Amino acid sequence: MTIQSGVGISHHRNPQVAGEEAARDALAAGGFAKADFIFAFATVGYNQQTVIRAIRTATGGAPLTGCSAEGVIVGGEIDESNFSVAVMAIKSDRIRFVNGIETHLKQEPWTTGQRIATALKNCLADDSLGLFLFPDGLSINFDKLRAGISENLQSHPGLPFFGGAAGDNWKFKQTYQYHDDEVVSDGVAWALMSGVATLSWGVGHGCVPIGVEHRVTKAQGNTILEIDDRPVLNVLKSEYLTPQDIEDWTKTFQTFTLGFKAPQRMEEYDQFIIRTMVGGIDEVNGSATLATEVGEGESIWVARRDFEKMKNGNRQTLEHLLHNSSSEPFAMAFHFECVGRGKVYVPDRVKTELNDILRQEIGMDVPWIGFYTYGEIGPVGRENHFHNESMVLITVQ
Repeated sequence: MTIQSGVGISHHRNPQVAGEEAARDALAAGGFAKADFIFAFATVGYNQQTVIRAIRTATGGAPLTGCSAEGVIVGGEIDESNFSVAVMAIKSDRIRFVNGIETHLKQEPWTTGQRIATALKNCLADDSLGLFLFPDGLSINFDKLRAGISENLQSHPGLPFFGGAAGDNWKFKQTYQYHDDEVVSDGVAWALMSGVATLSWGVGHGCVPIGVEHRVTKAQGNTILEIDDRPVLNVLKSEYLTPQDIEDWTKTFQTFTLGFKAPQRMEEYDQFIIRTMVGGIDEVNGSATLATEVGEGESIWVARRDFEKMKNGNRQTLEHLLHNSSSEPFAMAFHFECVGRGKVYVPDRVKTELNDILRQEIGMDVPWIGFYTYGEIGPVGRENHFHNESMVLITVQ
């Protein structure tokens, strides 16, 4: 019994050629002519429908899941341009996949999760290993999506969730999710992996608090209305932001984040869970919208990226993963990393060096695929969480 996989990447500007090229290279690297399953990620310079149909044609119609990305990661190659497509082809008699897609994520996050759970009930088994989720990064309320899935899958309470939120190269206008030939927005593409294998993972972030503890005094769903009885924007302007920060909100959102106190059960992870203001700042009422629910009374810190913290977080992520892995060779790896840790923060050379440190421990020849996300999904302890300014690394043995 084996797990075979291969990865391919293309930078061709023609979407048809790019999809075919990346798919053919993935099949060739895996050493097989027909795949059982495909993961695909592409940046938004392409016509998304064309590039996905090209991949499907080149792989003989193999089931496919994935999403649009700010940038793609294939082995030691990282490309955050508008024209890059990454493909992983998998063939195995040890593991199997079932995939699907749901829409209307923004208006119906819990119901969307419920619909995913309903579809999963027909395919979950004792050997189910993990659920990959690729939601729209502009629509997601992860807490409600997770609740909709988990509350309706109580027969499998320990099922880990992995993945990342789809991006669109910092445009914040429209992202895309893929299921076979279908391309949608405001959706969640998903794939359930089952079979005989060991999945290991680690999660780490790269931010440090820069100010005093604040308290959320007014919130609604995933929107913070007030901190310390003042609009969020007022607190940021008076205590943290320079006039230059206020003039360039895109740059500000890349730099400044919010840190929430991690519960005691997450001590192995870090003191803080990091959230970016992915929904932006409402300059009229001064509120900030996140990708997860916020409770009134919660402690909150303003935080910012820190390179040493990021490097140490990568090391801890790797150590945690290796500690929980088996003695079997690694068959493949999935790498989901925050867009804020990409080209807007570190040069290409540094990104490659950091990636190679991870690959040297896992194996430089292990098929490796991932993308730069608008938010990362990975378990800490026994709970599935949404992360920002983080890296989630998963291996299959």
